[in-house]
Amino acid sequence: MKRLDGWLDAKGAPTFSSSFVPSGAPTIVSQSEGVLHVTIPGTLKHSQNGSSTTYRVVVEVRASGKPMKIHHLTQTTGPP
Repeated sequence: MKRLDGWLDAKGAPTFSSSFVPSGAPTIVSQSEGVLHVTIPGTLKHSQNGSSTTYRVVVEVRASGKPMKIHHLTQTTGPP
């Protein structure tokens, strides 16, 4: 947990927040053998101590199962 110094309070709670807002419709990249692969363009905002930074990102999601559950989620910065 040493790598999170400065990001957690004395009780271990995060001192920051993050929010994602989609900027367009999701795109189905593939769907086979019960695995759904989707990308979603949007903006990701990080805030801490009154400062914030906003990034354009594309979120990549892979989900499977019944009910469907996310088993892979990544974000890539840059234009959608």
